[in-house]
Amino acid sequence: MRWSANMQPVTTVPGSETIQEVRYAVRLGHAKSGVALVNVYRNLSSSAVSFALETASHTALRLDTTSSPFWFVVGSGSMAASTTGMVRIPIADLGEVVRWHATNQNGSVDFSILLRLYDRDPE
Repeated sequence: MRWSANMQPVTTVPGSETIQEVRYAVRLGHAKSGVALVNVYRNLSSSAVSFALETASHTALRLDTTSSPFWFVVGSGSMAASTTGMVRIPIADLGEVVRWHATNQNGSVDFSILLRLYDRDPE
């Protein structure tokens, strides 16, 4: 089955590393694959902005830090300094929940994330 999920409506991140709070992580169900479309509408960063998608087995894993052993990166991409447009991030084998992580920006960035997913075939 194919479907879409609005992972993040348009939001602004400041000029510092930002991780989506676990309480806003999107619950998907296990074994999903697909693509994340990150739309960057305004980019005041003079360095490339990196976006990563992280997954975990359940939302009870509440650590909102980069050193959390419970979350791992399933896809990443970047947007060049001061540019706008779309970043396409392939993702595979997601856990129960997924969240975003933005790094390297030194100015505020406005973006949204749309997920296009499908169920992974059982092996």
